[in-house]
Amino acid sequence: MPTNVLFNHEPSPTAEMSLIRLPETLPYNTTPHMVPDSEKWTTWVYRHEAAYPEIVRSMADECDLYLYRGVLYNVPVKPAPSPPYYCVTRGRYIGIFNHWNDVMESINGYSTTVFAATSLDVGVDLLYLSIDQGRVVLYYN
Repeated sequence: MPTNVLFNHEPSPTAEMSLIRLPETLPYNTTPHMVPDSEKWTTWVYRHEAAYPEIVRSMADECDLYLYRGVLYNVPVKPAPSPPYYCVTRGRYIGIFNHWNDVMESINGYSTTVFAATSLDVGVDLLYLSIDQGRVVLYYN
């Protein structure tokens, strides 16, 4: 399920006023999710940096955040034991998700595009194709 941190169209200048206390730093991965953990490059963004609010509003619960061609996307930390997985290319959160309930919270009320995928790798391939074709839209709350 997506986090309880909600922003309007512009991020709040004081993240401390959100429903939870946000950490001083947040990570995102700059290598594809298929790369073994030992070879992943993680970038840490500090609260005072301009990118911090973008990281906060892009990050879904129980997901790792990745970057591809300037688009932040989510992949489950623990993949579901069996498909389908859901690839969301338009919604509050972009990425691959384990369960339809996770997707519903991201897309509720928006014009969306969701693909069912037989594996995480297929879902990421669909997402990359959508990013390459300029068809990914992150809607802000």
